[in-house]
Amino acid sequence: MSGPAPLLTERLWLNAIRRDDAARLALLCNNWNVARWLARVPFPYGLEDGIAFCNLIEETAPAGQDMVWAIRRRGETNLLGLISVTNLHGEEPELGYWLGQPYWGQRLMSEAAKAVVQVFFNTTAHPRLYSGAFEGNDASLRIQAALGFTETGLGRRWCMARGEDIAHHFSVLERAVWDAHNPPT
Repeated sequence: MSGPAPLLTERLWLNAIRRDDAARLALLCNNWNVARWLARVPFPYGLEDGIAFCNLIEETAPAGQDMVWAIRRRGETNLLGLISVTNLHGEEPELGYWLGQPYWGQRLMSEAAKAVVQVFFNTTAHPRLYSGAFEGNDASLRIQAALGFTETGLGRRWCMARGEDIAHHFSVLERAVWDAHNPPT
């Protein structure tokens, strides 16, 4: 599978998702505490969903519309979660991410998100990056705030797992704000 260039952080290895990640995707996403916070993840989430997702990523990677990284610990192969920037060629590129519940509270997503946002601003000309989180997902909102995102409003967004529109906090990170605190590398 092709994908974005791998990234190394202090504790993590971000690389392309692989077909053999499908079973691990199913294991981690078939958890209500994960799925309920994600817009495009069904619940329950089975192996066939993981296979379909891996196939979709493989099919869309050559078009360069999205950058999707598997999150793994350095030196390990197990998938911990995913992080992506979607809609790269559109007006509103969006940062999205999730971790399997066993990996929550270890600041792993903060580490992964910082690396991905740096790559986004280093490799694109976009003036801003969008993100957000469903109402109640305070951990995700804290990650965004620490990166410099500011909330732009509260609206609604479809949640596939819940089968309804849910209150959603929208946020944006301006390149100038990012660069002021994180000089390009």
